[in-house]
Amino acid sequence: FSRGGITAWRSAINRIVTAQKLPGDLRFAAHVPVYAGGCVGIFRVTPRAGVFSPAPMLWVHGDADDYTPIGPCQEYSAKIGQTGTPMTFLAIPGAQHKFDSDDTRKITLRGVQRTTDDCPLETDVEAMAVLDRKTGQRLTGDALAATQKACSAQGANVQGDKAARDKAADAITAFLGKVMAPR
Repeated sequence: FSRGGITAWRSAINRIVTAQKLPGDLRFAAHVPVYAGGCVGIFRVTPRAGVFSPAPMLWVHGDADDYTPIGPCQEYSAKIGQTGTPMTFLAIPGAQHKFDSDDTRKITLRGVQRTTDDCPLETDVEAMAVLDRKTGQRLTGDALAATQKACSAQGANVQGDKAARDKAADAITAFLGKVMAPR
């Protein structure tokens, strides 16, 4: 969920998994980022063949989320899918960030920092470089700092939504049931 959603999709990055030296090449069987961050900005990893594992992913996101807007996450998950990772994206109509909360009041978080949905930054884990994904240019020093600053905005909303939470839970349960079904 949110920043934990970053962890959910990053746990599919082959370089990260291999570095753990897990016994018997142990890996996750599936990945489920929920209103995940990192779809734009420096946390975004350049999607290309071999970067992500072939374990299926289910992305769950509210279409009213202004903390981590849905558009960049739909685009990013589709690009990961194009590299060979089986991908499903569930957009939940009207759901805000933190839709799984019991608190159904809409809460405006004026001071939170978020990344703008047009931020061009991404990290190439093969080259270990931060790139402007629109130009392909490697960014360092002042250019990187200026781009990071331009990518930063403040303020977002959160709101629990029982129907959205139930829809997400049903979809996740069905997805994991299918992935984990005996073969």
